Amino acid sequence: MALTRTTAAAIAATDIEVTLVSIAGLQVSNNIAIDAEVMRVLSVPTAATLPVGVLRGTRGTLASAHAVGAQATFGPASDFSAAGHRQGRDVISYAAAGVIANPVPGTDRIAVILGTTALAMTLASPSKDNDGDLLMVVSGGKGAHTLTYTTTGLGGGGAATDLMTFSTVAQMSVIFLAFNEVWILVGGASGAGAVAAAPVIT
Repeated sequence: MALTRTTAAAIAATDIEVTLVSIAGLQVSNNIAIDAEVMRVLSVPTAATLPVGVLRGTRGTLASAHAVGAQATFGPASDFSAAGHRQGRDVISYAAAGVIANPVPGTDRIAVILGTTALAMTLASPSKDNDGDLLMVVSGGKGAHTLTYTTTGLGGGGAATDLMTFSTVAQMSVIFLAFNEVWILVGGASGAGAVAAAPVIT
């Protein structure tokens, strides 16, 4: 059986039930992966509008809060292994404007900006302990999201490199490396030719 992808309603770190947009094919004992957390299904409702009973923080992951619209993937535990699904990288979804939290020192973080409505996001400078950590920011929808880093500008470039705007033509991602308490742009990707191939930096 293949893994199924859907989205979830907002989830608090202490919730023992989650609501998914679709539960077609969901079964008791399936795994659900949302951001960097894996849950085991304990009960399946009769409709997707009702919550699914879950055991939080399984497979060595931690129970954490998840934003409305966060991607949820479910299926048998064996299919997760076969698909190479693994944890160990921090994933956080954002459904509202605000600050993208820095990774815990010694780890990498994927920050997913959800939706197509433009969200204004900001970066804070990494600490010395973050040297070598990666921060990957992904637009989960084709939105003109902005990413502002006014502390020093990307790579310490000041006002000339302190704003990035994501494309409305294609979903995009950018990767930053923490070094010397500054975020340095490693790269941006998505599309070619007429499709914006990299974020606009102004």
